[in-house]
Amino acid sequence: MFSLLAANGAKSLSRRQLHRLGFAGMASSNRLSTLLANKTASPHKAKRCIYIYLCGGPSQLDLWDPKPDAVDGIRSEFKPIETNVPGIMFTELIPNLAKHASKLALIRSMTHTSTDHNISSAHTLHGYPPIRPDDVYAAPTDHPAIGAILHKLKGDTGLLPPWVILPRPFTTASPPIKGQSGGFLGSRYDAVSMNETKQDSLAPKDLKFSAFDLPPGVGESRLKSRRQLLSKLDDRLKQTNF
Repeated sequence: MFSLLAANGAKSLSRRQLHRLGFAGMASSNRLSTLLANKTASPHKAKRCIYIYLCGGPSQLDLWDPKPDAVDGIRSEFKPIETNVPGIMFTELIPNLAKHASKLALIRSMTHTSTDHNISSAHTLHGYPPIRPDDVYAAPTDHPAIGAILHKLKGDTGLLPPWVILPRPFTTASPPIKGQSGGFLGSRYDAVSMNETKQDSLAPKDLKFSAFDLPPGVGESRLKSRRQLLSKLDDRLKQTNF
C-alpha cells in the first residue's frame, strides 16, 4: 500500500493530467517530462492518496466483473448481484461494496498478455512492459512511480515524508519490482519504506518504523557532530556565493 502525502498549499494535477502521467500505464516519458516542467494546474482538494496494489487474490471475474451475459466457462461461477448503479453488477462475494458502486470508477479494459508473475507485476506497477524478461527490477533509468511524480510536482511536505510504502516494497526477490522508486528523477524521490519482513504478513502486529534508524556505529553524539559540520559547510558555501 502506498500513501502519497500531498504538500501543504501546493498545486495539484487535474484528473486528465494524472492520467497522462501514466496512472493507467499509457503515458510516455516525453509527455511526463513536459508535465514535470509545468506545475500550473487547478488547486487540489484531496490531502491524501492511498494506492493499494494487490499482487494476488481473487480475479476481477469473481468480484466486480462477473460477465453474467457470457457463456458458461466465461462468466463468473458466482451469482451476480445488483449494485446501487443501474446496469452494473458485482458478484455475491462483495455485497457491501455493491452498495457503494456509485463511488467507484471501474476500469474493466486493462489487461496484459504475460503469464509470468514478475513480468506482469512490473508491467502493472511501472506502466510499461519490461524490455527483456529479466528487466523487472527497479533501476535508476525507470519511469518514476506515482508517489515520486507527486513528490516532484507538489514538493516536500514538512515533517511528513511525501510518500510511504508499507509494509514493504513488492518483490518476489531482490531488489524491488519496477514502479516503486524515484526512477530517473533520482533517489531523492524514493519512498520511505517500512521494510517489514515477509514472515507472518497477515498476522496482527505493530510495524517497526526503522527507515530513519541510525546506521551501526553512529550514536546521538556522532549524529550531532555531523549536523554541526553540515551547518558549518552550509555557512561557508553561502559566504563564497556558490
